[in-house]
Amino acid sequence: MRISKLSIKNFRSLRNVDFEPGGFNILVGRNNHGKSNLFEAIEWFYSGKGDLADLRHAGAAEGDEIVVEIAFSEVQAGLEQISNKENQQKLRNIVGEDDVFSVRRTSVDAKTRYVYNSKEGKWQKQPVGVDSAFNNCIPRFEFVLTDKNLKEVSAFKATTPIGQMLSSVVSEALEQDIRYVEFKQKFEELFESPDSNVRKLLKQTSER
Repeated sequence: MRISKLSIKNFRSLRNVDFEPGGFNILVGRNNHGKSNLFEAIEWFYSGKGDLADLRHAGAAEGDEIVVEIAFSEVQAGLEQISNKENQQKLRNIVGEDDVFSVRRTSVDAKTRYVYNSKEGKWQKQPVGVDSAFNNCIPRFEFVLTDKNLKEVSAFKATTPIGQMLSSVVSEALEQDIRYVEFKQKFEELFESPDSNVRKLLKQTSER
């Protein structure tokens, strides 16, 4: 999958922006004119984290929504990368045969992303329990601020940009190994399936 269009409304200095990126893009402009805010808007789309009062455009009314909407293309190839067939099917039920689909996050419900169902002509909540699967099939986003220390960026840790990118390379190699795919499916059945006795026991223990 790849990002084919960005639509941003009321996010910091970006009041109403539509952008169709190409394969390689360079943003040029003076300081404090919104270049970083474009990337921060995408980061918010992925994470949903941040104080909405700080993220809202200064000229927006209190009731105006913050909206970051991303259209993805080459969707069918992306769905094929989801190894969990149950999660894959949940997304296919929304996307259907479309090879382009749109996803949005808004300030009204910042913890949830919404996917556009073209068959029904409406936005609907991303299926419950497939957030990680969804993130695995859309392009990974790494936003590195220029004031970060090089050691923080290049250290081989799970939370650093280099660590995240290497993790993607390793994951891609593992996904092609039938033994790993079988192990992952068994693991998901054991710990993530609604019928899993382990999951039921952990839930009961948590509730107690």
